[in-house]
Amino acid sequence: MSSEAAAALRREALARRRAQPRSEAETLGGHISARVMGAFAGLGIERLLSGARIGFFRPLPEEPALATLEAWLRSRGSVLFFPRVKGKDLEFAEGVPHLPWSSGPFGIEEPPSSLPAQDPAQLDLLFVPGVVFGMQGERIGMGAGYYDRFLPRAARALRVAAAFDFQLVPRLAQEPWDQPVDWILTERREARTPRLDRWLAGKALRHPS
Repeated sequence: MSSEAAAALRREALARRRAQPRSEAETLGGHISARVMGAFAGLGIERLLSGARIGFFRPLPEEPALATLEAWLRSRGSVLFFPRVKGKDLEFAEGVPHLPWSSGPFGIEEPPSSLPAQDPAQLDLLFVPGVVFGMQGERIGMGAGYYDRFLPRAARALRVAAAFDFQLVPRLAQEPWDQPVDWILTERREARTPRLDRWLAGKALRHPS
């Protein structure tokens, strides 16, 4: 697949997301959240969530609604950090629910600037948004490169994508700077990469028989 074909897939996925009613994004977001929660329980990740430092994000209106997943992670004792745009880069700060959030340059809710940035190297798990994903973990986003620049700094974090099923394609061309994800879950299926297995092994977890 050429880079031109990948760009065409991005345009198609963006158009499809924007044409989808908000109610559908909310319904499918609930199904995606349920699949993530079930997968975390099935692989034993749920028992690691207490005290885990997790990078999350507040979705755009056309993205999967993940409020249920956010609440579930908090209920398991996870500490959630959310992205803030700082110039051409991202930083993550703790998302404290009772503090006032602000709207970032792309209309995404961000933690207040008064909260300190989290060291990316200390994140345990990171939910990564995107526009199109490949079955081998390939990813392309909106095109500004924020996550492509940030992800290498969070080297120990497991990279998880929660996406609509139409965003997952068999193959996706990548540029040298494109950063992959380790695990993609949709409302219908999932795609696991070898790095997920290595991360699980490092946590002394085993796949269920």
